[in-house]
Amino acid sequence: TFNIGYVGTISKWIDFTKIKRTLKEINNIEYHFIGPCELDQMLEDSRINFHGPVNYNEIYNHVKDFDCLIVPFNVDDKIEAADPGKIYGYINYNKPIISVYYKELEYFSKFLYFYSTTEDLLDLLNNMVINGFERKYSKDERIDFLKKNSWDMRANEIRKFLVKII
Repeated sequence: TFNIGYVGTISKWIDFTKIKRTLKEINNIEYHFIGPCELDQMLEDSRINFHGPVNYNEIYNHVKDFDCLIVPFNVDDKIEAADPGKIYGYINYNKPIISVYYKELEYFSKFLYFYSTTEDLLDLLNNMVINGFERKYSKDERIDFLKKNSWDMRANEIRKFLVKII
């Protein structure tokens, strides 16, 4: 069985329709959700596992055994307007990453396998099951990206900008 993980708040923005369809059509996958749940009712499926909130410094202990991570959002105006901060964390975990496509995520295209439709997601997952869950990026690309996008680097950029305008 291949384990697909999601880390974050579990709410109405999760596209459980696509997730349920993948479970119906691919027998050897299951999903793991880590984070607080805002849903009124939990989904009843033996291959959808809700682990609840986890302390930040303990997340990796859960994620390390996942075959890949997923961003299974229903794309709407709210999702499209939000900063996709989750992706930085996912890249840090050094796992293959599957994500629904929306324009804000183009910046991360070197790291993400995108899908739009349910059929795209099914094709992607079937290929990964057959060919192994390979990352789209190398270790060096990951480290370089994380260094360039660290809080220290961002603070330096802000300082440079502020010096110019003051």
